[in-house]
Amino acid sequence: MKKFIILLTLILVIPNFIFCQKNSKSNLNYYLHTPYHINMQGDVFIGTRDASRQSPNVKEILNEIYSPSGNIYDNINTMSMIYTGASTIYDAESNGTPYVMIQDKNNPNSIHAVFMCAPSGDPNPAFPNTRSKYYFSTNKGQTWTFVADCPAIRSYNPAIELLVDGRELIANHNNQSGTICTAFYVDNFAGSGSFNSLTPPLSYYKFPRLAATSSITLNNKFIGLSSYNSTNNNDSA
Repeated sequence: MKKFIILLTLILVIPNFIFCQKNSKSNLNYYLHTPYHINMQGDVFIGTRDASRQSPNVKEILNEIYSPSGNIYDNINTMSMIYTGASTIYDAESNGTPYVMIQDKNNPNSIHAVFMCAPSGDPNPAFPNTRSKYYFSTNKGQTWTFVADCPAIRSYNPAIELLVDGRELIANHNNQSGTICTAFYVDNFAGSGSFNSLTPPLSYYKFPRLAATSSITLNNKFIGLSSYNSTNNNDSA
């Protein structure tokens, strides 16, 4: 039976006081340096923790996060799960980049997210109704609004980035050019969902990653990296 994935955001409430840590920072380092192995499970690559390491204690790790100033992030004592509204029956989003959510550093209230979503009951294995769904929050993730599909055709493994002017840039792979390709889309205004397709798409490429450049006046506004999908199904970066 296929898993039905509910996509959530983690909201952390951080009191502004110094916390006497129960555990030493070495515990956090222990978890940070846990070795993982990459294994293929069906059509998905997964990370498998080294058998010699214990399962991480999330609460313990969060309580050990600290800042050099010693007055914020010293303790996280409240944690809430917020439903974004996105869900999927096709659970291979981890094949692509993990960069599916980003906060505007110049406007921290604004958080943008894009998820690969296939509705419950979508026919397996083609999942023809899979879409890259763009969500937007104006209150630091407390509530979310579905804005638009990007694009309005079947697409997979999206990534998101913000240009320096705050507009969101989304990349995914789809068949808009008649064959598998990486396509790029930029919003007219931050959060509006009025996406323009940037041409030409990169044919035979998929699993994109994005990085914005430092100024909107530069000829190159962003850099994209994708994996080449060869005719014999051997992928390479």
